Amino acid sequence: MNRGAPRGPGSPGGPSGPASGAFPAEPDGARSRAAGPDGAGEAAGGPYDALAGDLLSRVLSTLLREDAYGLRTGASPERRADGDWLRLALPDGPVSLPVEADGFQCEVRARRPVLETEHGTLAGLGPVLGRLRAAVDPVDRPGFDAFVAEGEQEAATLRLHAEARPDVLRQMAARYGPRPARHWRGLAGSLAYDTLAAHRDHPVYPTARARPGLDVAGLRAHAPEFHPAFALRWVVVPRAAVRAGSGPLPAWWPAPSALGHTGTDGDHIALPVHPLTVGPPLTAALRAAGLAGRARLAPRAWLTVRPTLSMRTVALVDDPAVHLKLPLTTATLGRRNRRTIKPGTLTDGAAGQRLTATLLAREPRFADSVLLADEHTYLHAGHELLAALVRRYPAGLDRAQVVPLAALAARGPDGSLVADALADRFYGGDLLAFVDAYFRLLFDWHVTCFGYGVGLEAHQQNTSLVLDEAAGRTRLRLLVKDHDGPRVHRARLAARLAADGPT
Repeated sequence: MNRGAPRGPGSPGGPSGPASGAFPAEPDGARSRAAGPDGAGEAAGGPYDALAGDLLSRVLSTLLREDAYGLRTGASPERRADGDWLRLALPDGPVSLPVEADGFQCEVRARRPVLETEHGTLAGLGPVLGRLRAAVDPVDRPGFDAFVAEGEQEAATLRLHAEARPDVLRQMAARYGPRPARHWRGLAGSLAYDTLAAHRDHPVYPTARARPGLDVAGLRAHAPEFHPAFALRWVVVPRAAVRAGSGPLPAWWPAPSALGHTGTDGDHIALPVHPLTVGPPLTAALRAAGLAGRARLAPRAWLTVRPTLSMRTVALVDDPAVHLKLPLTTATLGRRNRRTIKPGTLTDGAAGQRLTATLLAREPRFADSVLLADEHTYLHAGHELLAALVRRYPAGLDRAQVVPLAALAARGPDGSLVADALADRFYGGDLLAFVDAYFRLLFDWHVTCFGYGVGLEAHQQNTSLVLDEAAGRTRLRLLVKDHDGPRVHRARLAARLAADGPT
């Protein structure tokens, strides 16, 4: 996002310590959310009022956590009969925000989605943020205004999701079965878990469901929240303009002639294109890559896919163990976080996978508990919209539960939390035993990697739990994908590999 707007997850430099005169911690459960965990809350004004109030609470809490515009450290704490407040002096008059103890991501968070002014109480995202705009430095106001617009789109998207969710759940129950932990098996079932996770809010970024540039039709046809299926488009590119990874293309990869582009099979290759990229973005990309007039969009759509949680990555309907990561022009988690694919990240991913595989080979106790997706197969034509990654998952997962971490706190068609349902199925209903087994493996693996000087990305979207039974006992494994983001202390890694000797 622009300077001055709230930072996204994991960004450095965002203060989150206590304000002067921080309030004491409150008992667990002191906060009541305006909406349920999957956007199904109710209030006097109806479900959408509850969703809008919850959104504003999350936005205000984020501004407090990041101390945007000095909203936290520049404010004075006040104790009132109804609870704690923060009072902030602004150029056009003071404002006060009701707060309560948090203790998780920050010392305090918004207690109610309102802002008190000298002239009355404001509610609603637009009025509240419009009033706080006075705290923003003029040079930062374009970024702030962009964030407000993103918040308005988030509100509309929340309403769309709330309206669509019951029907989506009915469709998934009919397709996969009503009880996720019993019926949603393999990598096809994992796509259903992705849909549940897509209806959850991001743990840090407050407007994560907004996708600038997409209308309702685009969302319904291509976003994971709606679990759609659609056909890919393909662009036929001269082979000489394409760079490829070390992995082979799948046997089903179409020749240009199969896509209606005859006479070019020998010297051209087909590159998949997400339907949302077709049109002016693709035309501009081909021009920028020097391929205008040399590469053409194939007339036929081909290969039916479903979106995963990341949306730009899609799974083959006929073979969900194969995913294609394709660039999109839209953005998530801030307008600057565009969902394109820079060609360098493809080579980084292959290198990251080789590094992780090296660590696994040196730590045999993880041989049966950490699985890696293969990301050595990719194509690109030197532009961030002309790229594709072919991700292959390990075999043998057809009868297992493959659950992205982001879905654990979601609710399935039967209303139960995914984590509770998995604990019932695999741990005799003992949720703590399930969480303990998961945490022990997760921390053991990552801390072991730290010992080599390697910090793997621990994103709830990029790690899945694999649960099944082996030899009459529950078996829990980690499945890791998206290998392009490790942090490596090269001196420590080199010293550790040299000290351990060859595998």
